[in-house]
Amino acid sequence: LWFSGGHHEELKEGIVERCGTLLKEGSPRAISWMCKALAAERLWLPDPLDDLVDRAVAHPDDLFPTTLCHLGYICFVSGHVPARLDHLARIMNDTLLRHFEELPACHLLQAAVALGFFQRLEGSIIKRIFTLDFMDRLDEELLCKHERVQGRQLRELLGTLNRVACLDFPEERVPWFHGQYYRTRARSATKRLLPLHSEVLDCLVSVLQGRQFVHCHAFTPYNYYLHFECILDASRRPVAFVTEEKPLGDPPLVSQDLVSYSLPTGHQRVAVIVLWERNFCENFPQLTGYQLLKNRHLEILGYKLVLVPFFEWNSMKLSELKTKEEFLHAKIFGPS
Repeated sequence: LWFSGGHHEELKEGIVERCGTLLKEGSPRAISWMCKALAAERLWLPDPLDDLVDRAVAHPDDLFPTTLCHLGYICFVSGHVPARLDHLARIMNDTLLRHFEELPACHLLQAAVALGFFQRLEGSIIKRIFTLDFMDRLDEELLCKHERVQGRQLRELLGTLNRVACLDFPEERVPWFHGQYYRTRARSATKRLLPLHSEVLDCLVSVLQGRQFVHCHAFTPYNYYLHFECILDASRRPVAFVTEEKPLGDPPLVSQDLVSYSLPTGHQRVAVIVLWERNFCENFPQLTGYQLLKNRHLEILGYKLVLVPFFEWNSMKLSELKTKEEFLHAKIFGPS
């Protein structure tokens, strides 16, 4: 439904309303089923999720451990910060530690990523996940996955958690070991610009006064992909890129050198990110947790963010080329 060609707005609204009722009044088994389904979607359901968090906090033993994992992950995916986050995080951390050996690796990783996003992940869980024993267990589960999609999801979850451990919990000293995985994916990916990206590129070239000031298909340390990157010097003037082919970042740990990312003092890296439909919840213009996490990590790495939502770029307000250029100029250099 959510990825079909039509929008089915009325049907979506009905499903969202039904989700709210089930999450509030359903049996533990019905809630478990619903949470598992919602974990694969991008729905903005703040009130029903807060109600379910209240229920989990009041009666945690009434819900299955997998349900608690899914609950935190649903909040993360939709970018929703629960009103009783600290209470939920305490229950989730305790659940992961008590049921670490029984929980499927996918559910463990989903819950750990969510807790990492909320910056509530306990160091003891990080230590248990990033061990050879758990990696062997994960390899066994990957071999058992008959569907390539499920295997890819596990790899993506582990890669995301690896970034979280390195950037949000550097004191745990977890090495970055997904560089080769993301480099291989980057080489096999088709690097082409969609019409919207091409429009943004043309406007960037105009605003920065030269194609040499825009780096397309850029990669950051820890292998985040950027549509466009530019650099400003200490006087807020654009700096030309020597070459479009730059090595992908693969640093082992976060440090002051990494944050400055080998730039002269006063220089600023700018990440221009075109936000498409998949970066938002299906039923509300709320950024997903994955995008919010990426934004936070880019800021940790020293980037200034220029976010270009597709609906704003295509709005009547920015219908003229001049207004689009003024929009980007203000985002990059500040109001003139």
